[in-house]
Amino acid sequence: MTYCESIGLKIGDKIRVLGENRTFEKGSIIEIVRDDGDISPLFSDGTDKKHFTLKATCGGEGEQWERVDDDGSGDPSEENSLNSLIDRLKEAVEAQREAEFLVDSLVEEFEEKFESETGLKCSVDTIFSGL
Repeated sequence: MTYCESIGLKIGDKIRVLGENRTFEKGSIIEIVRDDGDISPLFSDGTDKKHFTLKATCGGEGEQWERVDDDGSGDPSEENSLNSLIDRLKEAVEAQREAEFLVDSLVEEFEEKFESETGLKCSVDTIFSGL
């Protein structure tokens, strides 16, 4: 049994590239064209044929790639749907952290400017307590 077969993939199956790598662009839909028996079978994106590593120690399923339907439009397995949701959640949490950092920076800048221009200390919490 080859590595591909052990993870349920075969020649003709398609995957979506999720992570940055040196072989195919992120978001590319690639198809297995030759199973060499190792962790990096030969894939094609329709123009180029290159080896792409599937093994988990190199990112693996859910991090570097996900299974897709034959037309590349969907994700046929529940596990990969969960991985897709996890990726979106990670992006949302990162955006939330960036927004919180921006808010904290603006609050600090406002409070310093308010005090320097009025001579009074004022908390943003006091001003916006009704929101």
